[in-house]
Amino acid sequence: TLDNIEHDILRPEFQDARVHFAINCAAISCPPLRSEPYEADRLDAQLDDATISFLNRTDRTFLKGDTLHVSRIFKWFNEDFKPDVETFVRQYARGEFKQKLDALSAVEVRYLDYDWSLNGR
Repeated sequence: TLDNIEHDILRPEFQDARVHFAINCAAISCPPLRSEPYEADRLDAQLDDATISFLNRTDRTFLKGDTLHVSRIFKWFNEDFKPDVETFVRQYARGEFKQKLDALSAVEVRYLDYDWSLNGR
């Protein structure tokens, strides 16, 4: 299953938090799955793209004041996001979202509810 591939093979072997944005169970709250295969010669770029795309969606990651709202994935797999969730998100934030984050010296992290409904796409 995708769950087995993600949690029993990819996460332990590669220890790369970006895998959470590349392969998942396809629930509505999950990062979208790519419509193209991951390829060795451009894997880093594809993983970066998947991570950046998800973390810069205003319905999945956003600020309200100095509170950073993120996917519950960050809570469940906190140990994967080193050194911490805030730093990980700051690394992949872009545009106006990045500017707002950079203006804050510290943020409180809150985790969004998770919709386990199957993504119909």
